[in-house]
Amino acid sequence: MAHAPLRQPPASGLRPAARLRWQGLLCLLDALALLALPLLPLLSALRRARRGSGIPGLQEKVLGPCASRDLPRGGVVVHGVSLGEVGLMNLVVPALEQSWGGPCVLTTSTATGMQALNQRWRQQPQAWWPLDVPMAVDGFLDRLRPRAVVLLELELWPRFLAACHRRGIPVYVVNGRVSARSYAGYRRLGGVIRPLLRPLALALGQNAEWSARLRALGCQRVCIGGSLKADLVRLASETAVDELRSRLNLDPQRPLLVIASTSDDEEQVCLAAWRQACPDWQLVICPRHPERGARVSEMVAALGASPWRWSLAASPPSAQAVRIVDTIGQLSALYALADMAIVGGSLGSNRHGQNMLEAAAHGCATVVGMDTSNFPDAMALLRTAEAVVETTAEDLAATLARLAADPAWRQRLAAHGRCAWLGARGALARSQRLLAAHAPAPRINDKSLE
Repeated sequence: MAHAPLRQPPASGLRPAARLRWQGLLCLLDALALLALPLLPLLSALRRARRGSGIPGLQEKVLGPCASRDLPRGGVVVHGVSLGEVGLMNLVVPALEQSWGGPCVLTTSTATGMQALNQRWRQQPQAWWPLDVPMAVDGFLDRLRPRAVVLLELELWPRFLAACHRRGIPVYVVNGRVSARSYAGYRRLGGVIRPLLRPLALALGQNAEWSARLRALGCQRVCIGGSLKADLVRLASETAVDELRSRLNLDPQRPLLVIASTSDDEEQVCLAAWRQACPDWQLVICPRHPERGARVSEMVAALGASPWRWSLAASPPSAQAVRIVDTIGQLSALYALADMAIVGGSLGSNRHGQNMLEAAAHGCATVVGMDTSNFPDAMALLRTAEAVVETTAEDLAATLARLAADPAWRQRLAAHGRCAWLGARGALARSQRLLAAHAPAPRINDKSLE
């Protein structure tokens, strides 16, 4: 059943005094954002000096999509802030096009997100997500005139949401996630957030707890869709695995440790643990951000090992080299090759974990740190199946040493992880049914599309 959007200001249901407070808070946020705009070129230059590239897509984020982009009007905007959320588009976009009809315009905010869009969705309309200031938001919406907006996981941009509600553009949240930390922050901004969430067309939470938090924050139409992370995992093909083994010059007779999705404050710990626990194992590092390949190479060299970088190498690495895969799109095949994998984001980086189900699904012994709060369902599933090992950064070396010395334990972890993943799929079908039941109404005779 199609649902017609309500064309009204998001604070229209508030009492006069509360409405004034809300409008004042929104104006304050606008003023702060506008004051920060002149600093963006400087921040971009500093980022370029430090990381080799400026703020990605800055001009389009401020002024709207460039004229050269072929962007249809009246489509569905699907937004994934970065690489992980863009990965969910592999499931969500085909489901939306089947349920609602096309076209979908895909947006992201980060360089790695746009790189993934260019690789996987080269023929699909793409754009940078606007900065949350009036001129940027209005330029974006004026250009696209979307039929609906779908936010993957949860991205709350006050000015953007307010503009959508005012224009009658329904906004959906899919695979919604509200961590305890985010929930506490949103509650402190309840005067701003609640009027923005109340008009959402539908919010699909990953689990009962996060769905309850969405309701408490003001969402009126909330359902439990389940986590798409298990459905998202696609096993690497034998061809891709064989090609990667050859490119990395890996010896199938020697065990392989993969350190994946790490950041600066985790790689030192992981490298030291490998050196202490299993230095005879082959090692591959796949950092969370590929542009950090040079920094990881420096860490490897500081250990006295020989680094090899995917992005620079013209020939395969030596047998003893530490391989640094500073690119995207290779992680599934790496997990398929690995005997053991450390999944980063969980060892003190304050990123609250990465998708450990992907490692478990590929049948490698999966090790994570203690900070996995962004993946409660995946961790509950793997814990119940005895398919994951949790450790502190301080105990990582000892944990790796025990696993390296016990192949039977590694094999049990691998088998249990694969079975747990197989049994966890199904959230995509539930989400698709719910989205079909809450489809946006066609914008027929809408002057905004003229």
